[in-house]
Amino acid sequence: MGTVKTFSRYLAGAVLLLPLAGDLSAAESKPGIEITTHPRSGRGKVGCTLFASERGFPAKSELAHRRTWALIVKGKAICRFANVKPGTYAVAVLHDENGNNKMDTNWVGMPKEGYGASRDAKPGTFSGPKFKDARFRYPGGRVAMTLKLRY
Repeated sequence: MGTVKTFSRYLAGAVLLLPLAGDLSAAESKPGIEITTHPRSGRGKVGCTLFASERGFPAKSELAHRRTWALIVKGKAICRFANVKPGTYAVAVLHDENGNNKMDTNWVGMPKEGYGASRDAKPGTFSGPKFKDARFRYPGGRVAMTLKLRY
C-alpha cells in the first residue's frame, strides 16, 4: 500500500505548485509549444508542466522549465508555452476537475483525476512516466500536439 501512495504523490506533485497565471494569451500562430487536451468534463482546469530534463519529471513541478494552467472551453484545454528555445522536452498534464490545485486520489492512492504525458508515455506500476518515454525534440517555430488524459 505504501508504494501506491508513493505513486499518487509522484503524480500529484507534477502540477501541485503550478501558478494560476500562464501563457494563456499567446496567439495560436505564435512560435512555441502548444498542448491540447480533451478533458472528460468542463469542470476545473488543466495544468501543464514543461520539463527540459529528467530532473523532477513529472512530479516536481518546481523543477519544470515552465508551468501553466489552461481553462477548459468547449471540451478542450490548450496550454501554450511561448519563447521556448530549441531542445528536448517532456510535458506532464493534470485535469484538476475540482480546482483544488492538486491531484486527488482514492483510498488506495490511485489518481481520481485525469493525467497524461507527452508521447502518451505510460506510468509504471507504482510510478509516473519516465522522461525518456515522454521526451520530444522541439526544433523551434510552432509545434502543436494533443495529449491523451488517463482517468
